[in-house]
Amino acid sequence: MGCTIVTTTANALIAPFHPCIPAFMAESAYDLWLGPDPIPPKSVPLLLAPADAGSLVAYRVGRDVNDPRQDGRALIAQAPG
Repeated sequence: MGCTIVTTTANALIAPFHPCIPAFMAESAYDLWLGPDPIPPKSVPLLLAPADAGSLVAYRVGRDVNDPRQDGRALIAQAPG
């Protein structure tokens, strides 16, 4: 079993932190993406796009998020300050 994260150019919210972001797909595109017919190559970039900047939020988190030995919901809690 494998997994791939498709990335694209970061939106305005994420660009100050990182140059790319996971691609987001509109629900209306699911059937085309998962369907049996090949997708024309020129259509792929239209299906996979950065999220609208207004649909995401950014906030500071603790440094433990960078430690692969750490796990849990506390890693995404907003850090003070």
